[in-house]
Amino acid sequence: MAGKIQITIILLTLTFCSFSQDSLKVKRDWSDFGFGTVSKGFFKSSAEAVNFTLNYNKQIGNAYYQAGINADLLTVDPYLSAIYVGIGKRLYNRFYLLSGFISPAIMWGNKEENGDEFKSAPFTTVGLSVSVQCIFKPLKDLGLGFELYSNLNFVQSTSGVVLVINLSNGK
Repeated sequence: MAGKIQITIILLTLTFCSFSQDSLKVKRDWSDFGFGTVSKGFFKSSAEAVNFTLNYNKQIGNAYYQAGINADLLTVDPYLSAIYVGIGKRLYNRFYLLSGFISPAIMWGNKEENGDEFKSAPFTTVGLSVSVQCIFKPLKDLGLGFELYSNLNFVQSTSGVVLVINLSNGK
């Protein structure tokens, strides 16, 4: 399972690198990657793991689409990962980018069964992923910001915040 996640991250990174070399006149694509914290359960107050996120965002017509992955790092059990593809909106100018997306998601990992005694229970489930990005862009093609996200499902809902680096082609 960890090997599949690593291959997915490598493929998405290569896609982003080739995207940054694109020479299209109208450039409405951007990508984000970053690290942050995640808590199991919806809006729990304490962070429980370090999380990695990788997103690719593209405009098609008047809509914006996002594909991405969230995965726990530096943890063995319980770990969680999610892959999602969704639709959203963005507001932007030269110095900022604000966006929000809602996506169906597939989440998999291990769930802690008992609070007193750790018992790992693997699962795979579908859910709803929601993310909001707020990015400051001091350079035209490079930005820094944060993403608030949540994955709602019937097995193990999560929420968190990630510090992201934004790469774009001038928009």
